[in-house]
Amino acid sequence: MRPHVDFVSAITFIILGTYMLVSGIGYYLDANARFNLAIHNSPGLFPILISIGMLFCSIMLLIRSVKQASFMENASKAMEGASNFVKSPIAKKAALGITWMALYVYVLLPQFGFVIATPIYLVVFMLFLRATSIAKILIISSLTVGLTYVVFAMFFRVILP
Repeated sequence: MRPHVDFVSAITFIILGTYMLVSGIGYYLDANARFNLAIHNSPGLFPILISIGMLFCSIMLLIRSVKQASFMENASKAMEGASNFVKSPIAKKAALGITWMALYVYVLLPQFGFVIATPIYLVVFMLFLRATSIAKILIISSLTVGLTYVVFAMFFRVILP
């Protein structure tokens, strides 16, 4: 068993759950102030409920991991694991993938819109991952964008970027 993995996961999800809870409460307060909505009609209800569940599970996971190894042991193993990960080739690939995703969201989408930016993003990303042949990548990208456009833009009338 590797309690330090549970320890890191618990800490991460406690932070995320706290952020979600504060955001959900903010959504509720904003909706209440603007539209006089009760909590059960508020857009903040679902994030609040999910974050409470996430916080409960994360705290239980943290308690379990600290019972298996002390807080300091978990923290030290987590730091050692993080140091090893940062030096690994997987971390470099992950950083490149995250950078490419950020470029897609902040550069390609605003410049070219969904229909042009998304196939470019998908093709480059799948080539980077060496997912399959170029022909299959082009087919998958085209079908993904086409179906997404039809379902969301035409059927659900969602405005795509």
